[in-house]
Amino acid sequence: MDATEVFYCYTADINYNDMQKELGHILCHTEQERLSRFRFNKDKKSFLISHLLARIVLGRKLSINPKKISYLYTSSGKPYIKDNPVFFNMSNTAMMSSLIINKRYACGIDNEHINQNRDFMDIATNYFGINELEKLKKTEINRQAEYFYSLWALKEACLKCRGDGLNISPDKVQFVLAEKHIEALFTPSLNENISNWHFNLKKMEYNCLLATALKIPDAHNIEISYNKVTQSTLFNSYTNE
Repeated sequence: MDATEVFYCYTADINYNDMQKELGHILCHTEQERLSRFRFNKDKKSFLISHLLARIVLGRKLSINPKKISYLYTSSGKPYIKDNPVFFNMSNTAMMSSLIINKRYACGIDNEHINQNRDFMDIATNYFGINELEKLKKTEINRQAEYFYSLWALKEACLKCRGDGLNISPDKVQFVLAEKHIEALFTPSLNENISNWHFNLKKMEYNCLLATALKIPDAHNIEISYNKVTQSTLFNSYTNE
């Protein structure tokens, strides 16, 4: 498991009632409580799927019963497994859930659904750097939403990899998107060496974007395997434990 692995599934491909009935018992008591507090079905579904995905995949990779995985949390809320060196990070939206795993190095992931109707320009004004905002404004109108969510997904993946989450402002790291290259610019206060970072951005189904961030010494020639997970895969993976 030295390589970086990404696992993802689409909410539309999963039946909530079936998953809750067959696999809901895998969640710990705290997760069950959090699930019960969601008011809207779309939020219940995305939470259930993302946490089942994490438990089942991590369980298989670490040879642990998914029900027995016990998370601890950093001060910023990033989960980790006590006495286990594996690095992982998870993300979920109403359309998609994802998980990234690396045995040796810190990693972060974020998936976003490109919502053309959201007032993203107001968000960009508050949380993007000056150059990012200018580039966004100069982007063709019909491509602005995708450009905004591309930058936002990369920012979240990076800050989650660092363990900050959104506890620091997203404008502390800025991105320049070229055709085949992603360049990151860190504010000096973060004390980061750009040569130790690797970023990737993929356009996915259902108009989703998937961004990953890895902090690896002298990062180059990084390979990431992407694994689509279906409802039957989740069920079979657990029942075959």
